[in-house]
Amino acid sequence: MTSIFHSTCPLCGSPKRKYYVLPHATIVRCYNKSCGFIFTEKQLSDHELTKYYTELYYPEPGKNTSIPKPNSDSIKFNQHFRYLDKKIGLQGKSVLDFGCGEGNFLKVAWNSGVRNLWGVELSERGRKLAAANGFSVVKSIDQIAPKSMDVVYMNDVIEHLRNPVEELKKIYALLSPGGALFVVTMNIKGLKARLFGKNWGLITDPTHFYFYDRNSLNNTLKLAGFSHIEEARFVLNFSHHGFGRRVLQKALVHTSLDTGLKFLAWKK
Repeated sequence: MTSIFHSTCPLCGSPKRKYYVLPHATIVRCYNKSCGFIFTEKQLSDHELTKYYTELYYPEPGKNTSIPKPNSDSIKFNQHFRYLDKKIGLQGKSVLDFGCGEGNFLKVAWNSGVRNLWGVELSERGRKLAAANGFSVVKSIDQIAPKSMDVVYMNDVIEHLRNPVEELKKIYALLSPGGALFVVTMNIKGLKARLFGKNWGLITDPTHFYFYDRNSLNNTLKLAGFSHIEEARFVLNFSHHGFGRRVLQKALVHTSLDTGLKFLAWKK
């Protein structure tokens, strides 16, 4: 898919205004206060994206990059899995990890007894790594049969999509009746976003096109067809967090200032 230029807000169609000007892009905000969606005005080309994805997520063996990779602590995937298994039950269900990378969440699910596992990953190197771990991974969601999945897991992916609403519509179509989508992304109204502004790592990441808060993520899911939507407000605890950091994390979740958003949406 080629680059996209947004002349108006992709969620409500209202005019936009400049929010941040960065070296790689101009970030704009919807002028409609009831919407306020924040997004990249003009997306990078496929060629530019390939370069950044290689540097950020899939550097060639033996090559280092000065751009930090995102936290991929397996503890996070374990906590996501435990929440979903308790909330909707994953045993015996078909589970798709959309944007699975090298298959870290799929590995957690497999080790927990889930067997009908699939992945979608655009990166060829990511697919090879996931396949080496024994998982069935395809390049496009179009290769997945409609109504064939009970659960779709999407961790830190929606902000990378060129057209999130259209991709979520495809996910809605491949879910079985009563199937669920679990979406994790950044919170542009969180404490870190407020403190660091245009220097926040999730803003400066050139592969990010959309920057969500609770309202804009909820509206995006509704536009894709989901009607039963709820927020998962559990606290993520990482292995490197001490007592003080864990107390802070609980406070941030309680005050809606946490760094990330976790939403669960069902198909009718």
